[in-house]
Amino acid sequence: MDREEGIRIIAYHIWEAGGCCHGSDVQHWMKAETIWQERNKPASTVLEIGSSVHNQQSNNAGKTQSATVLNTPQSKKGKPSKRKP
Repeated sequence: MDREEGIRIIAYHIWEAGGCCHGSDVQHWMKAETIWQERNKPASTVLEIGSSVHNQQSNNAGKTQSATVLNTPQSKKGKPSKRKP
């Protein structure tokens, strides 16, 4: 299947999912084109993006851990407890 035929099929499905309303054909085509491009990216680009997303998630996980550690209450050694026995 060629590019244009693939986009046409995707746009048709978008049109159907939207209730078959007329007048949005350009928007449907543009959305379908974006979807088609995402589905047909070269494998190396997808792998590179996957690696960078993984690295970003790892970095964010570290930041989240640091934030959690910073937000934990500090120990109050040496101060008497306010609880009554």
